[in-house]
Amino acid sequence: MTQDEGLAKTYLGDAYAAHAAHARKTGLLQDCPALSIDQATLLVWRTADTSRDFRIRSHAGQLTKSELRISRMLDVAVDLLPRSIAQPIDRVVSVPVDEMPGLQREYRMGRMVVWETLRSCSSSAAFRGRGNVAFIVTHRSGRVIGPYSWHPEEDEVLLPAGCRFRVGPTVEADLQRFEISLEEIL
Repeated sequence: MTQDEGLAKTYLGDAYAAHAAHARKTGLLQDCPALSIDQATLLVWRTADTSRDFRIRSHAGQLTKSELRISRMLDVAVDLLPRSIAQPIDRVVSVPVDEMPGLQREYRMGRMVVWETLRSCSSSAAFRGRGNVAFIVTHRSGRVIGPYSWHPEEDEVLLPAGCRFRVGPTVEADLQRFEISLEEIL
């Protein structure tokens, strides 16, 4: 028995059963037999709206010790998913207008950036209107989670923690909307 066995069940509590059932129902365990039930359950949970607070704390580097273990379990599980061949994929976010200048400085053309945490993207352009910043990503390490997701219509692709990108052109749709091109480098 590994140190992390049962951690997902403890962390998710009552929600564990629903996420595990969804992983079984969608065929995730059948299609990816290397995944444990805990890994599959965490992957499904990660695609659900209920993981929003965890994602926010993760991106801010504010996870508790048990959440860091959950994050590491997710990183391992993502590597067991099939590779995505969809190109490009999008990550759409809402950035407060007063934070836009800092984002523009961070994502200057030619600059290298690292996404330190697991990121969710979509291979469907239908979701670009949901936020004011769209990262248009040409990737090499994206993993397919869409068919198993709580929101299969999003055609979700997960980018593992630590992805490095070269920033390409930025298109300014208006003063408050941007599209930023990123190319993953290995």
